Amino acid sequence: MQTFVRMSKLSDIVGRSDYISNPERQEDIVAAKCYADWKQYQAYERKHQRSNTPNNEGRELIIALPNEWKKFDDLNMTSHMNDLAQRLLPGKYDYQWAVHWNKTRTNLHVHLIFSERNRQYNGKEVWDRDIYLTQDGKVARRKADRAVDKNGNIKPPVHRKGEPKNQTFTPKDTKFKSKAWLEQAKNTVTEYFKYYREPVEEYGLLHQYHEGKGKQAAEIHEKNRKIKYVNHFFERLKRVGFVFPENDPEKYNQLKAEIVKNNFRSMIAPFKKIAEYSPELLSVTLKDKQKTTTLEKLMEESNIYSLYYHDVNKGHMLLFAACHKEKVDQIVQESIKKTAPTAPSPSPQQPKPTLNVPRLTSLYQDCIRKVGIYDYIQRHHIDTTAMEAYEKAQKVLDEYSAAAHGYHVLDDQYQSMHNPIKKLKMRPAIKEAAERLGSAAKKLSSTFGISLIIDGEEFDSSVATRNETSALRMRTTERMQRLSEAASEERRQNEEIKSMKRQNIDEESYNKAIVALQRECEDISIAESKAALRALQAAEIPILSFETGDTRSGAKMAVYDFAERILKKKISQAENEAEISPKKVIEAKKEEPEQETYRPTYGRSR
Repeated sequence: MQTFVRMSKLSDIVGRSDYISNPERQEDIVAAKCYADWKQYQAYERKHQRSNTPNNEGRELIIALPNEWKKFDDLNMTSHMNDLAQRLLPGKYDYQWAVHWNKTRTNLHVHLIFSERNRQYNGKEVWDRDIYLTQDGKVARRKADRAVDKNGNIKPPVHRKGEPKNQTFTPKDTKFKSKAWLEQAKNTVTEYFKYYREPVEEYGLLHQYHEGKGKQAAEIHEKNRKIKYVNHFFERLKRVGFVFPENDPEKYNQLKAEIVKNNFRSMIAPFKKIAEYSPELLSVTLKDKQKTTTLEKLMEESNIYSLYYHDVNKGHMLLFAACHKEKVDQIVQESIKKTAPTAPSPSPQQPKPTLNVPRLTSLYQDCIRKVGIYDYIQRHHIDTTAMEAYEKAQKVLDEYSAAAHGYHVLDDQYQSMHNPIKKLKMRPAIKEAAERLGSAAKKLSSTFGISLIIDGEEFDSSVATRNETSALRMRTTERMQRLSEAASEERRQNEEIKSMKRQNIDEESYNKAIVALQRECEDISIAESKAALRALQAAEIPILSFETGDTRSGAKMAVYDFAERILKKKISQAENEAEISPKKVIEAKKEEPEQETYRPTYGRSR
């Protein structure tokens, strides 16, 4: 999961508090706790309102939680949420939280309401008793006059015995306005999840936006798709050596603003800013396809590791190379010529290129990534079976719930009516509603495979009670949970497949990567073959987000075996030469006269 933290202002904190914690307004509350009297805060803000615009009475954080935390009981959930709230709000800030499921039970999250002010007290005078109010807001003199809620329970006192009388509030803490605090809050949440060993994905350069279900959901989805690509592109930049100004917030924000300004499309302008922080790396922007092809060929022949970004909208090819500036300048000058010159073949006296561990490792990792992605695409295909099954089941359940609600509403009206003529006129409508409920119940039974026997008797829609209709609905909960999880997993996998396909990695592209790795291994001198093999053994396997098991290890094994065969031939050749050369044998004996020659076996570490 990714860390998701969203903050919003509250102009009606009392109403929002009731909304997140009232079971009548929320379908699926897991746990909820309130440690504040928000009426006092609301009264203070409205008393000090200086314009027609309502004052900001508090703030709310919506934080995504690991779905696995559904197993927590009320005590454990309360402990975790209070701990998290106190980490986010150190000090004496009042707060309230409520943990919810979404409608499909695929997203567990917490609503955290807090005040930007602290309580403060002037004077030593305290209340000598609990103070209750009447229904019209006056002080209740008798117990019988105390205000009650909808359930008939007495509302809590507005002042507790022992509390100071002269209570007021501090000025608002301005830190909650800044984006820096929100970023800090996200980091706090991330570290909290990591402390409990929850898998958390690291944020990229740009953060994604909450899509929701509004009119702009499709637009936000497209924006998030572009942001994912940008983040992936910049991660590739990091892997080849680019340095980002992460320690300089001003420059870092300037870089992000440049990307947003370009509408996440062209990376050329932001890339020029990145080059300021990585002077040893050079970027070249080419508009001419012929020049681009020529340059690419020259780069390959010169054993320079490079990475390309193609801006489809503007027809630009952006190239950056991990090499010396002088060498790239030379290549660029040659690429401008109308006819690309053929690269001169090295003379026999020219020494082989020395081992370049970063370049070898980068080519090795790039090869693993492309082979892994290609293999994944070949083995996985878009499937909507689970999502269709979930949608069908949800439709049947909604139909049953609507039929039950309609029947009970009519039945309640019928039971409360005293006019016999009106009751007679209502009978056909009730009969029709009962038949509709019975048909929906049978459909529910066949879809979910549940029994219609309740307390030893078959469900009768004409005399059904609310408890009976609710009992049938409860029997579908476990099955709906399984269908929802399967649909979510299928949706996630489909998105991964689409994401992989958008990278346009086909058989030709991964063969190209293998050829580049082969050339690099073949160009390594015989004397450095062992060091190259050790570098491959120690190289970090690229993280493939779609799969962490078979695909990663399988791609690594295939690519490693390929490179190992090339390098081991050189190692074997070097050992044979050492055995044949009398001079080397004599020198070895002089150094170790009494020891036998030991030849290590270089294998793959698992």
